Amino acid sequence: MSADPDRVLASQAHRLAQKSAALSALPPATRPALQSMLRTVNTYYSNLIEGQSTHPVAVDRAIRAGMETQTPGVLISLALREAEETIATRQAVAAFERPTTPEFIRHIHELIFSKIPESARRTTAAEGDRTIVVEPGVFRAVDVQVARHVTIAYGQLAGALSRFDEQYRPDRVSLRGDQGLIAAAAAHHRLVFLYPFADGNGRVARLFSGVYIDSVLEQPAIWSLSRGLARSREQYYRHLAEADAPRQGDLDGRSPRSQRALYTFCAYFLARCIDQVDYMAELLNIDGYKHRVEYLVRQANQSALPGIPRLDSGAEGVLKAVFIEGELTRAEASQRTGYKERMGRNVLQHLLKEGLLVSDNQRGPVRPGFPAAYLEYLFPKMAGADY
Repeated sequence: MSADPDRVLASQAHRLAQKSAALSALPPATRPALQSMLRTVNTYYSNLIEGQSTHPVAVDRAIRAGMETQTPGVLISLALREAEETIATRQAVAAFERPTTPEFIRHIHELIFSKIPESARRTTAAEGDRTIVVEPGVFRAVDVQVARHVTIAYGQLAGALSRFDEQYRPDRVSLRGDQGLIAAAAAHHRLVFLYPFADGNGRVARLFSGVYIDSVLEQPAIWSLSRGLARSREQYYRHLAEADAPRQGDLDGRSPRSQRALYTFCAYFLARCIDQVDYMAELLNIDGYKHRVEYLVRQANQSALPGIPRLDSGAEGVLKAVFIEGELTRAEASQRTGYKERMGRNVLQHLLKEGLLVSDNQRGPVRPGFPAAYLEYLFPKMAGADY
C-alpha cells in the first residue's frame, strides 16, 4: 500500500465513493442498460490503450456482415466484450473466494484469450529470438522484458501472486471503504508489475480493477475506468513505469520499490476515476439528455445523420420517457409517441429494431438501449477520436 501522510489519497478516494454513489440514483431499469453500454466502451478503450483502435460501430458492422473471424481487431474486441459480459453476471466472481486470488486472475485471462485463435496469440520471448504461444489462463513459463521493465523471474511468480492476494484482498478490515479504493489503485499497478502472463496483462489488469472497484463500491460502477486511462495514455504508461523505480533513499519507504512513485501512481489513478464519474454525471443530467434526444430525432427524421436510419418524430417522447422512468409498458410507450395505437406500435417496433429500446419478449415492457451507432449522439465523446 502507498503511504498517505497528508491524506490526499484518502480525500480522493472519499470523493470518488461519494460521486459514484450519486450516480446510482438512476432508475433501476436504466442502470443495467448504461452498464451494458459501458462494457462496450471499456472494451474499446482497453484495446485502444494497447494500440488496437477498432471502434464499436465497426465491430457491430463486422458481426452483421459475418466477418467476425477475419480481422484481429474485431476478434479481440469480441473476446474482451464477452469476458466483460461474463464477469458482469457476478457468477464468474462468486465462483471464487475473492477477486485477488491467482485463480480468479487466471480466469480473467482465460475468458479473454480462449476466444482468440492460436494464430493471434503469439508473442516474442524476452530474448527476442523466438515466438511463443500465449495459452489462455496459463501463467507465463518464460522471463519477459517490457520496454525497460524486466519482470520478476517466472519461477518467483507463484509466491508473488500469493503475496499480492494477501496484501490486497478486499475483505481485509483495513481495506474497507475509502481505503479499498486506494488499494484498488495500488493493486492495479502491482498486478501490471508482476506481469503474470506472456501477453494480455494490461487488459487483464483493467478488467480486474473494474471488478475490484465494484466490490469496494458494493455495486457496479456507472463509469469507465479504461476510458479515463486511455484519455491520458502516455501519462498512464509513464506512471506505471515510474512506479517500478527502485527506492530513492531512506525517506522513500522500506520496500525495494519507490513508495513515492507508487503514491504518485495512485493519485493519478484515482484522479482519472473521478474525471470519469464527473463526465458521466454531466451526461446523465436529465435536461442535457433530453436536448440530445431532441437533436438526434430531429436530424434523423430528416435523414441528416450518416449511418443512422430515419426516425419518426414520435420517437422523441418515448426515448425521453423511458430514460427518465427506466421502464414502460408497451401501452405506455405507444402513448408517449403521441400517435394512435397502431402508429405508436410501428414507432416502437422500429426503435426496438434499432436497439434504442430493449425488451425481454415481444409483449414485455421496454427499457432504454444504447447501441454503438447512436453513442456519439446520446453520449458525446463517449467513444471516438475526440474523447
